[in-house]
Amino acid sequence: MKRKLILGVLLATALPAAISFPPAVAAKPAQATATLSMPHRVVRMENGLTLVLMPDETLPNVGVELWIRGGAREERAGQFGIAHLFEHQIAGSPAGRVLSNRENRALLARSQRGGGAGTDLDFVNFYRMIAPEGLEVTLATLADQFDPRGPGFTGDRLKTDKDIVVSELRRNFTLPWNTDLMTHLQLGTFGPEHPYGHAVVGSEADVRAATVPLMREWLSRFGGAASATLFIVGNFDPPAAEAMARRYFGPLAAGTRYRPVKRAIPRPTGLRETLEVPFPVGGVFLQWPTPAWGSEDGDRLALLSRVLEDRLRRAGAAKAAASVQLWELAGSFSVTDEASTLAGAAEAEARLSAALRRLLETGPTAAELDRARAQWKTEFLLSLQNPVWRGSRSEAVGRGLLSYGDPDRYRVRMAQIAAATPKQVQAAGARWLGRPGYVLHALPVGATAPAAAAAVPVQPGPTLPPGPSREPRLAAIESKRLAAGGKLVVAARPELPLARVTIAFPAGVASDSAGAAGRARVVLAALPNIALRSGGTLAEGIAQLGGRLETRIDPDFASLSFTVVAEQLESGLAAVLGALAAGPADADFARALGEQQAEAAAARTDPSASRWGVAACMLVDPCNPALLDGLGREATLRELSSEQLRSFYKSRYNGTNALVIVSGAAQAERLAPVVEAALPPGPQAPADAVLQPQLPVPRVRIIDAPGAAQANLLLVQPLPSGLAADPIPAELATLTFRQRLMNVLRTEKGWSYEMYPYGNRVGRSGSFLFMNIPIQTDKAGLGIKEVEAEAERLRKAPVDPGFFTFTKGYLQGALLRGLTSLDSMNEQLLEAERGSLPAGYHSKALRAVPAVSAEEVRAQAQSMLAPDRFLWVIAGDLKRLGPVLDAEKIPYTVVKSVP
Repeated sequence: MKRKLILGVLLATALPAAISFPPAVAAKPAQATATLSMPHRVVRMENGLTLVLMPDETLPNVGVELWIRGGAREERAGQFGIAHLFEHQIAGSPAGRVLSNRENRALLARSQRGGGAGTDLDFVNFYRMIAPEGLEVTLATLADQFDPRGPGFTGDRLKTDKDIVVSELRRNFTLPWNTDLMTHLQLGTFGPEHPYGHAVVGSEADVRAATVPLMREWLSRFGGAASATLFIVGNFDPPAAEAMARRYFGPLAAGTRYRPVKRAIPRPTGLRETLEVPFPVGGVFLQWPTPAWGSEDGDRLALLSRVLEDRLRRAGAAKAAASVQLWELAGSFSVTDEASTLAGAAEAEARLSAALRRLLETGPTAAELDRARAQWKTEFLLSLQNPVWRGSRSEAVGRGLLSYGDPDRYRVRMAQIAAATPKQVQAAGARWLGRPGYVLHALPVGATAPAAAAAVPVQPGPTLPPGPSREPRLAAIESKRLAAGGKLVVAARPELPLARVTIAFPAGVASDSAGAAGRARVVLAALPNIALRSGGTLAEGIAQLGGRLETRIDPDFASLSFTVVAEQLESGLAAVLGALAAGPADADFARALGEQQAEAAAARTDPSASRWGVAACMLVDPCNPALLDGLGREATLRELSSEQLRSFYKSRYNGTNALVIVSGAAQAERLAPVVEAALPPGPQAPADAVLQPQLPVPRVRIIDAPGAAQANLLLVQPLPSGLAADPIPAELATLTFRQRLMNVLRTEKGWSYEMYPYGNRVGRSGSFLFMNIPIQTDKAGLGIKEVEAEAERLRKAPVDPGFFTFTKGYLQGALLRGLTSLDSMNEQLLEAERGSLPAGYHSKALRAVPAVSAEEVRAQAQSMLAPDRFLWVIAGDLKRLGPVLDAEKIPYTVVKSVP
């Protein structure tokens, strides 16, 4: 819910050091399958629907997910994007019998903990996270939405969904989201005849051309129960859940039975292309088709990609990446790097090709393969914290079930990963990557629906009873003040053999003055490069243990986080803290400073990225461009010396100021001596100044982005002080505001795909509301007025109770994740320390949220939201935006970027 800045891990050449890492424990094939169990039961219903039950009482909620055959691979030419539109049509289908009942709507609203829908090459899927008592109403609602005998697709509904999908297609504010890029990569890799030879998202032209008969024909092909797989995962009673599933999904017609498709892996196309993209920084993409999910060679290539990326990063290619994506029929192997010019693209391609060629010639070393294997295992185990959706238990079991008819195929994958040898990985690479693949250079530009069908009246169905409430099993939290003055917080949750570590220091962006803007972020960026006695860097040492070092900065804290298997926790923590005690060398600071200067230069030419610096300078005088994102500008960064950076580090990064948070399979009494021995005391960090935001006139700034497909609105508002003492009511008011905006701008008007809420950033030095709103350019002026009017309505009138209940359920889900999921748990514990919240605050808040009234939220909104204090920074095409804002009589100033 808060704006978080995740800094990339920087890898450097090894330097002399005073600390070393323990060796990673290599996994054995027998261990890979014996130490993990995901109990499940697969039920084939009479109408062909597949039901998968996966109970686990250690999870706080229940995840329900429906997979429907009818993914993008089923589209024919002229239909690219119809599966995506079909997903929106099902998800937004008119209320059926279940939701026509007011009591059912209320039960669903108060039990929801999140949800969504998505389109894959192989299927479309819909998921809901719910409290256990809402399982029956959720299953009944999902069955209503999926029932092809329901009200059906109408012209009015189709028009709205087209607008929403087109808004989604236009949100290409970063290179990976660019629809042209995604289309070229799929077509160039698989060829036009392959089912995977086009992008999942589709094309705007095909979406606009869709008709009601086409959507109904798609529904007739894929709307039957025989095309569906229903997952129920988490805290539920299996016999009761199966009875519910049979009650609501059993009556659905079977429809067309799915016929398995033979796996088809095309030969590499060898095609080369150049694409212009509307971004200041482009990229080079090398891609090959590979075997499918679950195959031996697919898993070996997954290991190979990790080794290749590691070598590229070690060689100084900080933005290079290698990855494998595996689907049912085939997969793809990708190697990428940044580039902005023709010459730069040629150099990047040569660098990537040479690194891959060397790896294929020599193969990975045993140490490199062990490291890649440990990383894969850690990430896989982490994903099992999620009951449903992408990278979750449902996917781990569902992919094997759909592709092989074997829900335990994940065990085979684990064994294949554990048993792979360097020679086998090398041979797989030679088989699939030995021929020229697809090469794409994506470089910066320099270069009607038929009449509405009558809606079918729906008779409300019977009221469904709430299910039994099942109390979640929460972690036991223990806090301990350390001898040096710092603090250790441990949340014991031993269900998975993992531990998540966050080490935070009072060195956030609020510690930077205007004259030292960017200093805190530079210092944090130097930490991954701290050299180890054993060779390599701190980031590399964590990677050898199977983890990934993450750095993050906010107003108050700079932090490092990583996740490791439990047996590596104590030795790994000691090594990390020892490296922090030694601190970065001057060369580490110099490299981090250079990286930040390059990022600042890139941000200055990127309208979307520049919005943060512009907004910061609207808030305070003198201008501190790093106030919001921590990123300084070239002028301030040039003034920073190694001596200043080293002094800042010593004053804040020490045992006196350290906050160490560990969640998972951990014990405080074992970890406290480790922390105290490794991290010595130091000076107490000075308190950061409290900000006094100003109110600029006019309140709207435009950064010109010629040719931008849509406008990206950044809303910023200073919030009153004191929110840190009780942040939950403020979060509830913000979520309600955001949901009402979604209802207006997306559902009712179709102007925007989604608000991307950075939410409330509550800090000791000042608090702010942030919201990012991509919107159709011609609706930007009306959109600003609608947002401000909605804020005023929320201030003056109580929220509709049914609407508000949904918002409360969403917040409860977020709180539960923070009480049960390792990474969210560490974040929530950090927030508790930031606000000096009393012990058990979040667990008490979880139980208090249902009792919050709509009137209380209105009162909270009155104290928080101030439309006359809203600041707007818009990145968009000035030639189109200017007349739009002029027509709505909205004053604005045009800026280039922050100096």
